[in-house]
Amino acid sequence: MNSINNPNSASNTEQQQQQQHQENNNTSNTNNKGIEMQEAMSILSLRYTTKDEEKEKQKQQILKQMKNDSAAVPTMGQTIDLFEPTKTKDTTEREENNETKLKEQLSQKSPLELLQTLVQLQGERVVLYTKFNEGLMKYTNESQYIQLCTSVTAAFSILSKSIRMIQSFLPEAKEKQWIQQLQLLEQDNLQWTVAYHLDTIRLNAGSENCELLNQSRTMLKSKIQNGKKEITNVLEEIQCIIMDMKEEQELK
Repeated sequence: MNSINNPNSASNTEQQQQQQHQENNNTSNTNNKGIEMQEAMSILSLRYTTKDEEKEKQKQQILKQMKNDSAAVPTMGQTIDLFEPTKTKDTTEREENNETKLKEQLSQKSPLELLQTLVQLQGERVVLYTKFNEGLMKYTNESQYIQLCTSVTAAFSILSKSIRMIQSFLPEAKEKQWIQQLQLLEQDNLQWTVAYHLDTIRLNAGSENCELLNQSRTMLKSKIQNGKKEITNVLEEIQCIIMDMKEEQELK
């Protein structure tokens, strides 16, 4: 009886009940927070994966469309695929084998034949530039254009390497000097063309620097045109050398 009527005992019981209730609430809140965190991480993980998958699908669709729109470029018995996948051991070995075969072919050519081959390769450069400019008109998004640019510059690199091989097999210093000048002009021309393309893309995308971009495009266009004239002059000199060689051959 005394224990029932003892106010201290009742107070202690109430405190214990309140403490237990608080502990239950804390446990419940902790569990809820854990669930919310797990769900949040799951959602974030799902969003990240989905975003990556969509980005990869978009990239593959772009490359597929660009590959369908561009034909492969043939050169010296090789085929330059503008959209070849990332290099593997097999593709690297194939390129090395092609390079070895090309060296063997060139080593058997006369100086006249070497210069005639050079003119042929220069014609393939012109074809490649045409495809490059067509790509700019079709793929006005900068990220798409960068994919095209990477592939095209790789193709130009193969042509340039072939021409350097020709240069190494020519016996006369004069001929080598003209080829060296041609290579330097072509290198500048490619850099100016890429810069002009990028300015055009940014201008069409509504850049705030329209005036500066237009000024840059005007300057680059002038450089490209002057560069083409200089390249033409060098090729005319090489053609004159070819004509002289043919005349000497006929006199023999």
